[in-house]
Amino acid sequence: MRFDELCDDTRVMLQTLRLDFKEHYPTSKVEYQFIVDQFGLVVHVIDERFYQPPEPTLNPYEYWREVHIDRQSDLNEKREEVVWELMKSGYMTWLRSENSRAFKNLIINYDYSRKIINQRLKIWGDKPKYRYWVQINTEASYASASYILSVDPSFFDYMPE
Repeated sequence: MRFDELCDDTRVMLQTLRLDFKEHYPTSKVEYQFIVDQFGLVVHVIDERFYQPPEPTLNPYEYWREVHIDRQSDLNEKREEVVWELMKSGYMTWLRSENSRAFKNLIINYDYSRKIINQRLKIWGDKPKYRYWVQINTEASYASASYILSVDPSFFDYMPE
């Protein structure tokens, strides 16, 4: 995939997620950045053949959430990674309150209900301090997303660090 096509695909992905973002082109044909100020996320589209990460002391996005996408990336996996990072910053709460149709579409039609539960269980593992959360999410994995939303509309809002 060409670098400009990858940038276009990333732009469409972020627009589909209903995000407002700025675009920055710090290095011609090497890096393109999509900056989502509201959620503190920077999506770097890079040409891995020429890209050199900035020195840690010079990184202007040190305290931001960052996702890197290159030409070998699976865009479906990267979309999930973007959603996980956004969720840590309150994206699902925002989406549910600002655009409930898009929220329900993401949860039900794109099956993010299962993906969120599975990702949470993966993060928590079998650590005793998360036992209650693991139990709740395991039980929820057997219910339909529609039912979960009817009982607890905010169930899918949270993604642990």
